[in-house]
Amino acid sequence: FANKVTKNVSISSSLVYMVEMGSWAYSIRMRQLRSDEEGYETEEKRGFKNCILTSRHLIIGDQHVRGEAVIGIKIDRYAVLFVSI
Repeated sequence: FANKVTKNVSISSSLVYMVEMGSWAYSIRMRQLRSDEEGYETEEKRGFKNCILTSRHLIIGDQHVRGEAVIGIKIDRYAVLFVSI
């Protein structure tokens, strides 16, 4: 599990080995901070109102995975992402 806050956006990632599939699955969650949270910046200071993930670059061990923002199966409003390592 990893978490990073930059420019008012909290980005969390997690990785789990899926025994039944014989591969790894990862999740990336992104959200803007609320005004009462540590690290909050105003829209004027951060330079944007909303944000959206448009591409990804993951470093897993010595592998670099680049591509579009969402790959996998979309369930309701969440995307389930899979990557084989």
